[in-house]
Amino acid sequence: MKTTLRTIALAVAWMGMACAHAAPQVIGGSADGDSVQIKAPADYRVAPGEFDDYAYSYQLENGQRIKFSQRVHTYYTQLQGEAKTEIFARAPGVFVTASGARLEFRDDGESVAIRNYEKLAVASKSPANTTMMASR
Repeated sequence: MKTTLRTIALAVAWMGMACAHAAPQVIGGSADGDSVQIKAPADYRVAPGEFDDYAYSYQLENGQRIKFSQRVHTYYTQLQGEAKTEIFARAPGVFVTASGARLEFRDDGESVAIRNYEKLAVASKSPANTTMMASR
């Protein structure tokens, strides 16, 4: 009798494991599972002299100028006619603003791609997700 009860208990446990499933893990995303949020490292330390390749004035493809500067370990960008905006290093040659613009330097600082340009240019009437290219 004990053997039969144990066999039944094991069979029920085995069937229960086959039916078990885990709900998707959602961190800061939607519960429907359509998106996944991956957090990048919050900080990247710019090596001494690394920003020197980027600290220039660049001509944007819309005719405007953008300038990059540094004060100690704080980095800035400034569009012509607008206030300075602090930028934060995320990877070698990659910076972001608090508003969500992403700046990626290419060709040893000869050019820069600005994603979400409309978030950087306060006075801009650019549509969402605008990418702007600039060169020295």
